[in-house]
Amino acid sequence: MLLMRRIPSPQFVVAVVAAFVVCELPWFLYQHVIDPPGDRLIKWYVGGQIPLTSEGVIATIVDGYRQVGLSGALSNRWQNLAVIWGTPIQDVADAWGVLRSLLTAPSDLSQARSAGGALRLDFFFQFVPQLGLMAFGPVALAAGWIRCRMKSVPLDGAWHIAFTAWVFVACTTAIWVLIFFGPRTTVPHQGTYALELIAMCGSAIALVAVAGRLGAALCAVQVAGSLVLYALLTPSPTPEWAAVQTGFSLATAGVALASLVVVFGLLISDPQPDHAEA
Repeated sequence: MLLMRRIPSPQFVVAVVAAFVVCELPWFLYQHVIDPPGDRLIKWYVGGQIPLTSEGVIATIVDGYRQVGLSGALSNRWQNLAVIWGTPIQDVADAWGVLRSLLTAPSDLSQARSAGGALRLDFFFQFVPQLGLMAFGPVALAAGWIRCRMKSVPLDGAWHIAFTAWVFVACTTAIWVLIFFGPRTTVPHQGTYALELIAMCGSAIALVAVAGRLGAALCAVQVAGSLVLYALLTPSPTPEWAAVQTGFSLATAGVALASLVVVFGLLISDPQPDHAEA
């Protein structure tokens, strides 16, 4: 709200408070009624105290930072940031290995599944590689800004929506890196999956707004790659689960295909789009 220079209305404030209460009340009741004090995770991730301790939360956090000192705290922050960035170059090589295996031996998926398993493991623990082609969203935003500056035209609404999404991602990531004690504790499943969703949505909007059909094509490649990696190349433990997995994959593919058809239809209906001047 501050970035958009807007003062929240009373209705907005009430909605935010209500959402906070609904989300936090169950955890509050669990902490104080079911399993008090219920603060081990805070001591673990914010104070670096893994073994059980009866010491208070604030004292535990202070002791943790006193033990590592300033240099240790800065090193932990750097390692938290490094694990978010991940190993994108290695992941590109792994993705190429998966594609090459599918092209050279399409009837034998064992090699492709092995390479795909390594790629999924990296995606599970690393935020930026997990985004795939959607990691180029900030690049698209920068390209759109430069183009508008060169043409002396205002940025369109879609660009501002994508920019707001990525500002949220950047601010949340910074808070995540600073709050978690570390080292290397900022893995996706120990944060909020909303961050990945907002980043992907922001990037998809930015790519389509700035690059038009090319951006939509990149989104289509991202969808197809995710379906191949998580559906075709994910082994099923049982035949029954294979049927369920196939059903979910087909449903996901149908929704994704319908969305892309709509996007491409809107782009084709405007044969000469000028997204910068919209």
